[in-house]
Amino acid sequence: MNTYLGAGADFNQTDVDVETAKAARWMFLEGYLYDKPEGKSAFTLAGQACRAGGGKVGITLSDPFCVDRHRDDFRQLIAQGMDFTIGNHEEWLSLYQTTDLEAALRSAAEVCDLVVCTHSGAPVKIIHQGARTEVAVRPVTPVDATGAGDQFAAGFLGGMAMDLGITRAGEMGVAAAAEVIAHIGPRPKRSLRAVLTEKGLM
Repeated sequence: MNTYLGAGADFNQTDVDVETAKAARWMFLEGYLYDKPEGKSAFTLAGQACRAGGGKVGITLSDPFCVDRHRDDFRQLIAQGMDFTIGNHEEWLSLYQTTDLEAALRSAAEVCDLVVCTHSGAPVKIIHQGARTEVAVRPVTPVDATGAGDQFAAGFLGGMAMDLGITRAGEMGVAAAAEVIAHIGPRPKRSLRAVLTEKGLM
C-alpha cells in the first residue's frame, strides 16, 4: 500500500483552529502526520487546546515503520499529552522494542489512561484506568484489510463519544472493521449506523 497524505503532510500550527480544538470533546490524531516538525508542533497546539476545553486527546500509532521513525517522541507524547492511544500489536511491540505484547501494553497503561490494541483475529485488548477488557473478534478471511484500523477507531471512538462504555465501544469498533475488510477499498460500502443497528449495537 502506498499512502499519500496530500496537503495533510504539510499541516502546521497555522492550520489549527484553536477555538474549534477547545470545543472538541474527542480529538484523534494521525501518527503519520508526526513525520515533520511542523506536524509535531501542530499536534501539541491542537492537543493542548482540546484538553484546555475539557476534551480527550488521542493518537493512532499508524504503522510499525512510523513508530520506528518516532519511537522516543511517541513515547513522550503518549506519556505527557495523550488521554488514549490506539495501535495494533505490531505497533505496540515496536514502540516498546519487545516481543512481549503484555509487557508493552502494561508499559503504555502506566502512562496513558486508555490503551487499545487490535490484533487481527485475536480479541481486542483495552486497558482503561488500569482495568482490562477484551472484546471478542469473529475471525474472517479479509478481502482487503486496508482501512481496518481506521474503521475500528471510527466505531470505537463513536461509542466512546456516545458514552456507551468501553465494551460496547470495542464491539462497535470490531463491527466497523469487519464491514470494511469484507470488500475492496478502505471505506465501508454500507452506512456504519446501519451496520451497528443491525448488530444491536445502536
